[in-house]
Amino acid sequence: ARNISVGLADVHEINVGVVDPLDPAGVPANIGTIVHHDFRHHNLLLTDDNRVKLSDFNTAQLMMWNFDENESCGFNWYKHCGETIWGADRSPEECAGDHTNIVSQKAEVFHLGALLHFLLSKRPHPYVEGVVWQDGVRTYKLEGPDEKLYYEKEMALAVRQKILDGEVPLLPEEATKSTDPAIKAILKAKSDAMAYDVKDRPTARQVANELVRVASELGIMDGTTKPNILDGDAKGTAVSSVGKSEAKAVASGAGETGGAATVFPQ
Repeated sequence: ARNISVGLADVHEINVGVVDPLDPAGVPANIGTIVHHDFRHHNLLLTDDNRVKLSDFNTAQLMMWNFDENESCGFNWYKHCGETIWGADRSPEECAGDHTNIVSQKAEVFHLGALLHFLLSKRPHPYVEGVVWQDGVRTYKLEGPDEKLYYEKEMALAVRQKILDGEVPLLPEEATKSTDPAIKAILKAKSDAMAYDVKDRPTARQVANELVRVASELGIMDGTTKPNILDGDAKGTAVSSVGKSEAKAVASGAGETGGAATVFPQ
């Protein structure tokens, strides 16, 4: 969780501190330039030494900056929330408009929260309990008491409505009632990142810094350490198919006995 958050923050701030050679003033940049555009579990890799790497930048988008307003020009998501099941991790501001709706980098922070939710729940899609095959056709069940089975388009629309209503996706009691300080930190980070109002949502760096702080206090790592997500090869194991021990490494938290944080089975 810590390394995933730091990775997204590093992407959002890829050029911060870099001097543009064309800038006559030679002032280091203090604004980010990139959104990943597909930040979810199946685009995370684990190396043999359990480092997290972010992959699949084919839909990444360069950000523009409005110097008159001193703010990002934002970006739009090419797949509208409610079209497919993959919209289950979209932010409320993305779901409120169509695919031309302009949002900020904080929309991707919401995606980070959905990914942290996946680490705690082992469910790839928030609000979706599971898949049921009926006569060779994939259907989906919403989490909770609703026993209805939905086809993908129906499920996508149902999930979109839950996002717009501000409904919080469910987690197992092993997570919500955990006394493990690492799990509690991940829970708070998930909740903060999935704040409904974008004004209440932290930046990716703020989420990452808090997880780095907790990990450092628990003796997991030096608080100044950052994973390098852009160097080396992309060899590794996709997080969406990792085994239990590897999934623990992704969670990057300390257990009550000093081991890795617990990641709960599906």
